[in-house]
Amino acid sequence: MVWGLEEPTGSGMCFPDGGYPGWKDRLEVYFRTEMPEEEKARIGARFPQDYIAHVARKFEAEIGSTYYSDKYIVLDPLLPHECPGEFRTERTMNELGAMIYGYGVYVSEPLKDIIEALEPGVHFYWPIRIMGPKGVEYPVRYFGMQVRRFFTSFRPELSEPGSWNKAPSTMTPMYTTRANSKAFYAELAISEAEVAGAHIWRERHLYRPNLLISDTLQAEIKKAGLKVWKHHKMKSV
Repeated sequence: MVWGLEEPTGSGMCFPDGGYPGWKDRLEVYFRTEMPEEEKARIGARFPQDYIAHVARKFEAEIGSTYYSDKYIVLDPLLPHECPGEFRTERTMNELGAMIYGYGVYVSEPLKDIIEALEPGVHFYWPIRIMGPKGVEYPVRYFGMQVRRFFTSFRPELSEPGSWNKAPSTMTPMYTTRANSKAFYAELAISEAEVAGAHIWRERHLYRPNLLISDTLQAEIKKAGLKVWKHHKMKSV
């Protein structure tokens, strides 16, 4: 069984309003003082904002995939200095979710431990401090997470008619659920054979939902009482 995660919208425990103090400034300094000219040329970065946009793509895209910006550019792995070290919420939160939407995904240490027990060494993590507006760190440790499993497991031809939309004018087929709801997610077909043994991954051709989890991981999250994004069962074929 597979579950599709809804990306949070609005502000709340899984998508708090806030920002990344000093992160873009650090990337700009690196661009101006340390970045090799051949790397700037490779990614077509003439200005710091070009480099920052390139880095922003890395958090959710597949390493080695390409995008077009005047030319085709291959995405390289995240470098240590590119990972934000702090997220500061605009208001003091009474509670934060175990999974927070941001650059990549932020997971609490208990959730990270569950994922690592199921998929050791698969995904990339870095420590990130989640701070309140007054500079006080929230008590639970968090880690940025770059999901590094990608599959082409969505089967539109085996999904229920009318359950998905296809994006127009894209180089590769891209699909989305007609709506974020239990009913529509249940009609989207995912190949069990394609994702066998995986527990959290992104889909190459399905961008809503794009982040999926296994029944095993969902059960472990529920058992631990962790609060993550809203999620719905999908159709396994």
